Amino acid sequence: MKKILFLAVMLLMAGTATAQLLTSTTYTKAKSERKNFFAIDLGIGGLTGDVKDGGLAIELGFRDTYMFTPNVGWDIIKISGRTGTKHFSDLIVAQAMTGVRGVSPVVFGESTIYANFGGGYGHSFEAEKGGFAWELGAGLNVTPHFSVGAVYNSTEINGANYGYVGGRVGFTF
Repeated sequence: MKKILFLAVMLLMAGTATAQLLTSTTYTKAKSERKNFFAIDLGIGGLTGDVKDGGLAIELGFRDTYMFTPNVGWDIIKISGRTGTKHFSDLIVAQAMTGVRGVSPVVFGESTIYANFGGGYGHSFEAEKGGFAWELGAGLNVTPHFSVGAVYNSTEINGANYGYVGGRVGFTF
């Protein structure tokens, strides 16, 4: 419980860290660099590993990201869930992760390339157990508010691998 409370306080502090900039002369510059943002990620792909019958999967995730510099950031918390389409209610895997995010300088127009790596806890409702979860992704931030990419995600539970490989679109606010 203390860990959850600590994480909630850290999330609140990170989200309000730029509140003093409202009266600053650098407000316009800080607003354009967007240090802290919230995103929704939607994915579709295939189940891998020790998942019965494999098949197609869908994913929904919410994340809060803080950029230390324009190129290096921290995905403070990412809450996501995925399920297979064959057995919709049986293959639900929920995850809570934290990780790092790298963003390239502008490639063309407003577009940048990103890569992310995260780790945390995943829980399989089919196995009724949890374990270590990790994710590796890369893609293109088409605009500051829309991205497309690919991801590999894995949750290790009692030696079994509940994996996912897919495409993802993100909407940043």
